[in-house]
Amino acid sequence: MAFYRKQCISFMMSTKCNLACSYCYLQDSVSVDQSLDFEFAKQGIRDYFADSPSRHIRFFACGEPTLEFELIKAIKDFAHELAGNDLSVEIQTNGVFSVKIANWLAHNANIVWISHDGIPEVHDSLRPTIGGGKTSEVIERNISLLLAQGCQVGLRATITPLNLFRQVEIIQYFNKLGVKAVFSDPVFPAVSEEARHSKDKGLGSEFMMTYAREFVKARIVAEELGIFYGSFLAVNFDERTEVFCRSCLPSPNLTPDGYVTSCDMAFSKDALPELVYGKYDRETGIIEYNNNRIAAIRLRKASNLVECQGCEVLYHCAGSCLGEGLNETGRILGVKQDYCDAIRYLAKHLPIDSGLYPYLHP
Repeated sequence: MAFYRKQCISFMMSTKCNLACSYCYLQDSVSVDQSLDFEFAKQGIRDYFADSPSRHIRFFACGEPTLEFELIKAIKDFAHELAGNDLSVEIQTNGVFSVKIANWLAHNANIVWISHDGIPEVHDSLRPTIGGGKTSEVIERNISLLLAQGCQVGLRATITPLNLFRQVEIIQYFNKLGVKAVFSDPVFPAVSEEARHSKDKGLGSEFMMTYAREFVKARIVAEELGIFYGSFLAVNFDERTEVFCRSCLPSPNLTPDGYVTSCDMAFSKDALPELVYGKYDRETGIIEYNNNRIAAIRLRKASNLVECQGCEVLYHCAGSCLGEGLNETGRILGVKQDYCDAIRYLAKHLPIDSGLYPYLHP
């Protein structure tokens, strides 16, 4: 189903992290450890539940959400008080957490998305601990614990030059772990002013085309193994849409520094400020929303993307990622051109409008 249907309130739990991923899109943007304010989270839930029929909450972070485990539990319990059994819970995590946390997630999360880059030696080189240690073994343990208790687990792989040609191996490895839901995303530049003005926009269209061709090969293998393998570039191939994702609606992300943004990439008031549309007032306990900013965000829809008009896959792409487009062009209606040929290639080799996808990208 179109990606925008994944409507939720997202909690950016903390800027703290236990890993030192080589391609982190925050890079050096966060210099002070901050954690989400519980009162802010509660007010965000009240506002969201009042305005939206969705009762889906999502834990994410500028670092690793489970480092604020007690706060996660408190937010979940508060949301449950308001939503009851209609509540659904999701977390996107790096998977490096304790057995205690794994057991809690198994009984309290509807789906656990874990970032994992595939073959252990590649994953460990890209996603080591802060001290340089391996992480794949503890992630394998936690996946096993979660699956053994009936928890739904999905894996999200970032594709870099190190695993670009190993997507088939990634699928085969994940199959051995027992996981049946996998998405991959091509690596992209860090959020920064540099990205807006640089002529070097990531790894380029040739890399993206290679990613697309290798993805199709891996998709065939995945289908044979009973695995759903999705691509961030193709999240709307099962249904026509005017907007790429919930960021364009917008759906709220609550940040550790007390702001409401529409995108995971807008992790603070200074990161992609065009996507900041609310601010928490600690004294009054009220979130002040900027209606002009909301209106500006809502302008990003397929019919408004001048450079995309006439494209045969416009309404199954909708200009692709708002955050990446804005980060690399400086415009709400900016489009990451490196993606275009790869998306059109995927549209020729993957089914279009042939049934709603069983999973929505994390």
